[in-house]
Amino acid sequence: MKYLEKWCPRVESNHRHEDFQSHGEGQESYLDIFFLGNNTKGNKMKYTKEYIKKDGTKVFHVCIRMQGVEISQKFFDKTIAEKFIHHTITDIDRKKLDTYSENKCFNELATLYENEKLPELSDEMAQIRMVRKLVKDFRLLLNIKEGPLYLTKKNVKQYVTSKKHLAPTSVHKRVNRIKQIYDHAIEEHEMRIINPAVEVKKPVTGDDARDRRPSFYELKMLCKHGSSELWSSVKIAILTCMRKAEWINREYKIEKTKNGYLLILDEHKTVKHIGKRKIPIPTKAYNLMMRNDLPSYDALKSQWQRLMAKLQFDDLRFNDMRHEGISRLFEKGFHIPEVALVSGHKDWKMLKRYTNLRPENLLKKLN
Repeated sequence: MKYLEKWCPRVESNHRHEDFQSHGEGQESYLDIFFLGNNTKGNKMKYTKEYIKKDGTKVFHVCIRMQGVEISQKFFDKTIAEKFIHHTITDIDRKKLDTYSENKCFNELATLYENEKLPELSDEMAQIRMVRKLVKDFRLLLNIKEGPLYLTKKNVKQYVTSKKHLAPTSVHKRVNRIKQIYDHAIEEHEMRIINPAVEVKKPVTGDDARDRRPSFYELKMLCKHGSSELWSSVKIAILTCMRKAEWINREYKIEKTKNGYLLILDEHKTVKHIGKRKIPIPTKAYNLMMRNDLPSYDALKSQWQRLMAKLQFDDLRFNDMRHEGISRLFEKGFHIPEVALVSGHKDWKMLKRYTNLRPENLLKKLN
């Protein structure tokens, strides 16, 4: 019983053993329906899903919705899951269970996740921005400017629909992050809440790798209409092929060598394995990076968005400058290991996504 109580918050020590046995032929068939599929008759639904984590652990996700009660729970043992179903259905039938879920607002759960889980991640700041953006997006979607923010499955579906203009993988990441926020509260803090992101239908993913490179005209307009510090940032991104977060906060050291400069990142937080990395940079890029008026991360983002709105460029992102720089290296004849050393990619599959060669630029080599 103690083991059962560990996984079943609703199990109480005064429940008799027969509460977990089958209650006649009808009860057995009811559970058979549960394990074979969904039963939507009479506004009832109950199902279990078995899936395997990356470490090989089996997890059984139980969901019961009937008579106005919604229950969602996870188990590591199928037998315990079955006993939990027996117990819960018995409680509902005996009118002992009015509600199973607590009412927790999404903004509080997001703050909890941000303070406890995100510091463990390598790209902490980027993930914090994503979580805060989710809270902001739901406030705009539900027209709730301040105060508690409660989400339902319907709200998450509305959010997915409102993000049709984004790439499918981007929508998947956002919905998965919502699910992780609720899972953190359920698993780490044992909150009896319903995860609204479970079983939400997401857009079909395909090969949505970007092949966008800025044209000569677009670069000319960026130089003409952008500020001096913005244009310098564009040139740094193209010349160094670095991620914006790697150089914009100046958390690096410069080592001068006989043939040029090496940029040293002591804590490289944009790869899975944090560690020191040396990046060869051109002298032109070094001179630009020594400017004192380069914008901060947020300032550069704001300037870029205003300039894109002014020039009315179609889907041009600042990260496309990194695409441009990597593609130029391949067009100059650099080998894959050489480009990977500059860009920081660990495997060819990811590097290939940033490689968008222009056929006309290869004509000189062919002739």
